Amino acid sequence: MIRRPPRSTLFPYTTLFRSRCHPIVYVVVSLSLSCHVLCVWAPHLVSWYFGPLGQLGLYLTETYPLPMYYILLFGLSVHALLGVSAFYYCWKNNFSQTATLKWVIQTTLFGSCSMYKLLNYHRHMKNRSKSK
Repeated sequence: MIRRPPRSTLFPYTTLFRSRCHPIVYVVVSLSLSCHVLCVWAPHLVSWYFGPLGQLGLYLTETYPLPMYYILLFGLSVHALLGVSAFYYCWKNNFSQTATLKWVIQTTLFGSCSMYKLLNYHRHMKNRSKSK
């Protein structure tokens, strides 16, 4: 029979890192954002790095440069706003500076999946403080 550690030591390893987003989603989001950035700002690097997906990005960038630029700005601004809101939630819940920095960087890079984790952690802490 396996003994479980007390709930206080088990909490950070289960609830904080549990997410509905599959790890593949993180990879897809980061690769697609980086491919889009490279297509718009450094198209000479795309062809050998991303293969057929890069060729599609280059075609779209050459054919429709203005919409691709606006889509890039929209995506970057959404990620930046998610990073700012992650900073707000961390500041509101009195996270340490190191934890706040990690959450902000993670949320800025990976977007809504990381924000979902942070909001669930925020809700869990509220429920936990009410039950005490």
